[in-house]
Amino acid sequence: MKEYPIIFRGDMVNAIRAREKTLTRRVIKDPRRVGAELQLNKDRPPNFPCPYGYTGDHLWVRETWAAEHRFDGHAPRDIPKGVPIHYRSLEPGPSGLLWRPSIFIPRWMSCITLENTGVRIERLQDITEEDAVAEGVGYGFQMNGGWPDYQHIKNGICELTQDSAQMSFATLWESIHGIDNPKAWKSNPWVWKTSFKMIKPAVTKVEG
Repeated sequence: MKEYPIIFRGDMVNAIRAREKTLTRRVIKDPRRVGAELQLNKDRPPNFPCPYGYTGDHLWVRETWAAEHRFDGHAPRDIPKGVPIHYRSLEPGPSGLLWRPSIFIPRWMSCITLENTGVRIERLQDITEEDAVAEGVGYGFQMNGGWPDYQHIKNGICELTQDSAQMSFATLWESIHGIDNPKAWKSNPWVWKTSFKMIKPAVTKVEG
């Protein structure tokens, strides 16, 4: 068993906490290496390593974080283990804390550990309605009808809906990756499709 870091934004972290998100898709950085054999055998281990491991490996979640103010000038590696850590996903409003990018969170600060339960390679637009729901779309929104359009969310309120979870996921993808580049939804890139389950209980309130 190996461990791999993986970044999620705040709303998706909370969807994981609620066990509403059990899938994630990430763009394959070098799609030229996706050969014909791999395309026909998407469940077989690829001839190049998946950056998120394989079945049985662990993923530790990276998210936006902050330490106490007395550590504002400290590099993450210099913050002592065990001090109280705040998580942006749990404190969405103004706080006065110095929030730090998820890429800089040390392993010991991560409060969510996932177990990889399967890896596939597929085209982004091959996502099914069931998989789109498992991606966590819709979590945190009370909709009268339809699914949230993530390109039209302001101050936590969704101003537009989509007719399907698939199209809701497309807008979620666009809100993260943009709409006019090789990673965009319309570009239909090859992606790692990784399923997971939470194995380390996540905090539901700020520590300390």
